[in-house]
Amino acid sequence: MNYFFEQKPSKECQLNLKHIDRHFMKNCWSEESWDHFNFDHHAVGWVEIENEMIGFALFDHLANDTYAHLLKIVVKLPWQRKGVGEHILMESLKRLKLLGVQTCGLEVAIDNLRAISLYQKMGYKTLRALKGFYSDGTDACAMSKELRF
Repeated sequence: MNYFFEQKPSKECQLNLKHIDRHFMKNCWSEESWDHFNFDHHAVGWVEIENEMIGFALFDHLANDTYAHLLKIVVKLPWQRKGVGEHILMESLKRLKLLGVQTCGLEVAIDNLRAISLYQKMGYKTLRALKGFYSDGTDACAMSKELRF
């Protein structure tokens, strides 16, 4: 398993992100959202096996900013529950720390217990509940982690 990280992801990387999101994410972004997404202020970490992307973590991050925001983390179904998501997130946070990031925030659906458990295991703390955060009315929980490695 090989790990990669890019700021301003390449077009090839962007197409892979879109494909994995659409096929393996319950609440994937629309085609239009992906087509209008500006990658200029974003970073992505991903893993490949035999030159095939199997999962990624996408972050909002402005150059020289001390804050990053996890927008989504997606792993292909055959690789879920095998530590791939945790590996991607941990390696991505290490890279962001090297870029000067001190804090990483995120939102997660209140009923996504697997993700909440992973984030807590990795040191994220719950900040507050966000009522009706998602377009379908689902509540979310805002979480944050200080990057100390």
